[in-house]
Amino acid sequence: MRWRPRSFAKIGLGSTVLKSIGLSFSISLVVRIVGLFKEAVLASFFGLSAIVDVYILTLLLATFFVGPLAGSISTPLTVRLQHLGQNRDIQTQRAVISKILLLCLLIILAIIFVLDLTLGWFLEFRNIDLRAILGTSNFHRYLLLIALFSVVSVISDAALTAQRRFGTQSSIKFCVPLTIITSCVVAPQHLLVEALFAGTVVGYFFEAMVASLCIRKFLFFRGLKAIGSANQSLGLLLRQWPALATSGLVMSGCVIVDQTMAILAGEGAVAMISFGNRLTLGLLSLSSVLWTVLFPQFIDRVINRQFHELRGSLIGLNILVFVCGLFGCTILAFMSEWITSLIYERGAFTPEDTKIVSQIQIFYFLHIPFYISILINARILNAFERTKLYLSGNIVLLLCNILLNLTFIEMFGVLGIAMATLVSYCAMAMVWFCTALWLVQSASKNES
Repeated sequence: MRWRPRSFAKIGLGSTVLKSIGLSFSISLVVRIVGLFKEAVLASFFGLSAIVDVYILTLLLATFFVGPLAGSISTPLTVRLQHLGQNRDIQTQRAVISKILLLCLLIILAIIFVLDLTLGWFLEFRNIDLRAILGTSNFHRYLLLIALFSVVSVISDAALTAQRRFGTQSSIKFCVPLTIITSCVVAPQHLLVEALFAGTVVGYFFEAMVASLCIRKFLFFRGLKAIGSANQSLGLLLRQWPALATSGLVMSGCVIVDQTMAILAGEGAVAMISFGNRLTLGLLSLSSVLWTVLFPQFIDRVINRQFHELRGSLIGLNILVFVCGLFGCTILAFMSEWITSLIYERGAFTPEDTKIVSQIQIFYFLHIPFYISILINARILNAFERTKLYLSGNIVLLLCNILLNLTFIEMFGVLGIAMATLVSYCAMAMVWFCTALWLVQSASKNES
């Protein structure tokens, strides 16, 4: 049986959606190429050094709470904005976005204060004094400002997704890698470390400012009527927030656990995991176009109670992801050493570094289809606003990843971290698919 364009439409990939995916994917591809060039620049200048360890760990610490706080609320915020958009209630949209953004910024300010007090302890974890390589300077603390800038970008993403401005959303991501590359390339050798940290902060600042300009008509509201009209929508979001924030904290833990637990594998292991996972993260960022573009359509189908069509999308998309994804990622796995050598092997990055990083990269390549499946299925849960169910699954995923990491690090060293990620995501992809399918079928039976 031939696969026709009508078959794509049945699973939610109609011509309009495919055009949006194509545009966003094209822009994101260029962004990822620039980001990969940025990683090559870092590898050339710093290699697998403790400087990279400090940089990565401080950056992770700065952004760790942004996902649970702003990222967790951005998904239901998109749902709420889309509901309000159908009613053409722009004033309420403005009030909701402004209030949520202000609240997130205030909470993040308090978190930054606490993080600043605990940063030294974090970098000296496991008696490895990573901070010592920076001497007496404290300029790396300025990376904590990234948390504030990231909040603005994340909330802006929610508004752009609700408006289906996917091209604009993708283009904003140029700011950070371009600024980091420029700062490192033009800086004199003796100020190279300072340029890396300063360029990162400035890049995130530019991204936040550009994102704010893109949604400027939604950032401010006039009069007390707008405040009052937002209370009901804002109340719905705030009631979901505790479960969403906890779930976001768990998901952030799933992302961050590999790099923080790499400390257990010795000096340089954090950098190994970072370089080994960098291309994979770029590919996942490109594939995020799929669930980002489809999410508003999932919301529409839930609102309009089109559960039969939603079930077709769920099954068809998962089949497409596993068949195409596993085929493509297996090819990439076979090419891993050549890819690693091509991107990183120069300057301080040696052939020995290439060998271990390429082995780590193989397992990260193979987990890509399972990760994509999890996020597509999770967006269906988000469309139903089943936050507690989403939280439970994420907790299981985090615990599974941590336990497997502890087990595999003992057996395989730093390579075990990537192996643990593959196994845990494979198991959770199956669980999330069955959960989403059960949810859609239950809704369909209740409707009939």
